[in-house]
Formats: sequence, C-alpha cells, structure tokens
Amino acid sequence: MDSIIIFFEICKEAVSLTLTDKVEAELKEALQKADALRQSILKKAFEGRLLTEKELEATRREEDWEPAGKLLEKIRLEKGK
Repeated sequence: MDSIIIFFEICKEAVSLTLTDKVEAELKEALQKADALRQSILKKAFEGRLLTEKELEATRREEDWEPAGKLLEKIRLEKGK
C-alpha cells in the first residue's frame, strides 16, 4: 500500500475517534443536565411549587383527581398484593 494512502487512512481514523469522543462528551453533558432537571422538578413537586395555585385548582376540578393520601393508600394496597 502506498504510504500516502496509509497516512490518509490514519488521519480518517483519528478524525473518527475525535468525533466519537466529542459526541460522547456531549451525551454525558446532556445526561447530567437531564438529571439536574429531574432533581429540580422533584424538589419543586415535594415543596408544592410545581404548579401555580390556578393550575392546582384546575387540577382539583378534574374528574379523575384524588388527594395524595388516597393515591398513596392505593399504592400501599397494590404493594401488599
């Protein structure tokens, strides 16, 4: 094989590895951001700040709305089966 062809093949592999590393780093960063967002949403939910008062009232008027205590009791009963 001609040395110039070998050189280009090596360069092509190096570029491919560089792109793979970049995509891996971007994916890792995106996963970290997604985890931080999930934590933020859970924190707001536990603090009762996920919905505005207006949204909360509208939710309570929904046909399938149940208080959290009732939902937790259903979960406990399901786990007991």
